[in-house]
Amino acid sequence: MIKRNIKIRVFNRIFLEVSKFKMILRKLSLELRGSRFGKKVVIGNIFVQTPEQVVIGDHCFLEDQVRLRVGGPWKLSSITIGDNTFIGHST
Repeated sequence: MIKRNIKIRVFNRIFLEVSKFKMILRKLSLELRGSRFGKKVVIGNIFVQTPEQVVIGDHCFLEDQVRLRVGGPWKLSSITIGDNTFIGHST
């Protein structure tokens, strides 16, 4: 029983670290394509149509399946998410 609990705790810790690493790579990929992020931003698996037009403020949390798309025929506008913002799943 104790060995099983240790295995579960080790697995959960590894899963958490892999998730953090994936988020860091996702943020880096978006930053290299032009997005700007504030401090302590947590993003899930999000879809960004035009990363160069996205600005996310400090202390924001974006869950999985969030889509950030600029509308209109010319796509001249940008997406700005203010500080201390939470955007939920599938929005």
